[in-house]
Amino acid sequence: GKKVIVHLGSTSGRRGFNKIEKKEIVDLLIKNNFKIILLFEKSIKKEVISCYPKSISFSIGLIKNCDLFLGPDSGPANIAAALKTPSIIISKIIPPNLRFLKRKDLLTFYKYDQKEISDAIKNIN
Repeated sequence: GKKVIVHLGSTSGRRGFNKIEKKEIVDLLIKNNFKIILLFEKSIKKEVISCYPKSISFSIGLIKNCDLFLGPDSGPANIAAALKTPSIIISKIIPPNLRFLKRKDLLTFYKYDQKEISDAIKNIN
């Protein structure tokens, strides 16, 4: 299956996902046959690999070698943009058009909506 890097938290702590959203996102990705690498967080399912990169170089390598990046945080999302890695960003606090340049392989959402995110994941798969 395709590999996805998922960053469910955020550096500010305000844009991250709650427990229900985290479970829904992981379940959607598993259902769509993605192999999940979860950044900076303990695995919430046996199918999910947790990874705690110790350097920016390691994070860049992970993002470069996967098929999708999903998360709320602009730091890893901008790395994904620079590497042209397809991305799904759920911004939550700040409208995405104020945080990200438009690009064809970037889908952005301002609010968490499970149906919209599910459709986006299906379209990437």
